[in-house]
Amino acid sequence: MPSASDQPAIDEIDRKILRVIQQDARRSAESIGTDIGLSASAVQRRIARLRDDGVITAEVAIVDPKSVGRSLTLIVDIEVERSGRS
Repeated sequence: MPSASDQPAIDEIDRKILRVIQQDARRSAESIGTDIGLSASAVQRRIARLRDDGVITAEVAIVDPKSVGRSLTLIVDIEVERSGRS
């Protein structure tokens, strides 16, 4: 288990940036900076550091299954324990 000293230092500004890009990773650094009160270059540097530190591990596209002709498939495993009288 990693200790607190192994974890990257994240401040409130980093948290704001992370909240924004979790909603829309395609937002420009300029747009994010306008929302949180930083320059675009400062936002870019922070995002690069968050990537380098392993805080941001991937940027993914969420595809609407219907738009690509796929339905949603779920696999469910349920275990039931019986207790009491039968």
